Amino acid sequence: MEIHPVCGVLHEKTTLLFRDPVSVVEHLLSDPKLGECLHWGPSKLWSDSGKHKRWYSRMETANWWWEMQVSHSSSETGLWLKRIV
Repeated sequence: MEIHPVCGVLHEKTTLLFRDPVSVVEHLLSDPKLGECLHWGPSKLWSDSGKHKRWYSRMETANWWWEMQVSHSSSETGLWLKRIV
């Protein structure tokens, strides 16, 4: 494949590396070492045992994920996940 710069002149040979993004995601999702790091649903973290104050520290603890989970039926969850990825 030939590369043509938008402006200027290409002075040296360049190597482009490409990976199929779907296969990269499949590989990451199948890695058991990442299992503890992946979250597939919303969760609530509380700063006290009385559950008066919530912690919002990660994506799955945010209200957005709760709203998305409620706004889509379980039959659409796969489609919803594909849209996010």
